[in-house]
Amino acid sequence: MTTLLSQISKDVLIIDFQETKILDQEMVDSIGAELQQLAEDSDVSKILLDLNRIELMTSAMIGQLVSFNKKCGERDIAVKMCNLTSEIKNLFKITKLDTIFNIYPNREDAIYAFG
Repeated sequence: MTTLLSQISKDVLIIDFQETKILDQEMVDSIGAELQQLAEDSDVSKILLDLNRIELMTSAMIGQLVSFNKKCGERDIAVKMCNLTSEIKNLFKITKLDTIFNIYPNREDAIYAFG
């Protein structure tokens, strides 16, 4: 089951999440596998994760995002995030992940920040 939608805008691969709640391990594993595949197979140097639909996620899903970010870093792919809900933004702040990820309020700001 595809849980991610991807499209290219300019030279940025934009990934949209279809799920609003990422709570069960099977879904986390599925999304994680899709993200890792995108990191491996992508020939772009810029990826934007648009989290506008996500209301809740488990710590395991956060781990998948960290792993994806690391894999992209190894391949010199810049990763940015945008459209985090206030709950997810607070979660990232509490866990200090807001210092690891480049987070922007909206898609346009994030794409512009890629330069």
